[in-house]
Amino acid sequence: MTVAVFYGVPVKDRKYKRSRIISESLVCPVAISFIDDIDVKTGEFKDIEHLLFGETIRNKILIFPGSIGGRLNSIFIKMLASNGAAPSAFIMPTADRDVITGALISGIPYLYSVTPDPVSIINSGDEIYVNPYRGEVKMITHRDITGETDNEIIDSQIDAAIEGMEE
Repeated sequence: MTVAVFYGVPVKDRKYKRSRIISESLVCPVAISFIDDIDVKTGEFKDIEHLLFGETIRNKILIFPGSIGGRLNSIFIKMLASNGAAPSAFIMPTADRDVITGALISGIPYLYSVTPDPVSIINSGDEIYVNPYRGEVKMITHRDITGETDNEIIDSQIDAAIEGMEE
């Protein structure tokens, strides 16, 4: 059962034509520096000041607003992939050149310009389906902040996000 559907810019690259990812989400409400915030060997947030300190991006669908720190982020994304510590996919509400470059050179599926804003609706731990070739993100299960599955509240969150986009 699909709880919510989001759409982004389809990635019409042949290598993503058959990509379908189902994984747990990790949502970060702030921009990430792949240089300073994440350990490239383990995929864990290493900055003790970061909201997600100790969490890992490894094999999760990373949903975040973008990156900070410049072009080196793409190299650090490639290092994460080389170490087997990369996320399953990147989902962003806006385009981020450095993350997209890193995803392309690493073979990590990605979507950008995703609406409604997935950062404000999806919670960490939600089960997510991504089809980058079709530009599609589906929330399969939704967890409230206590970690309990609660698919009833999602409708009001989506309605609020859409109303915010229309204004």
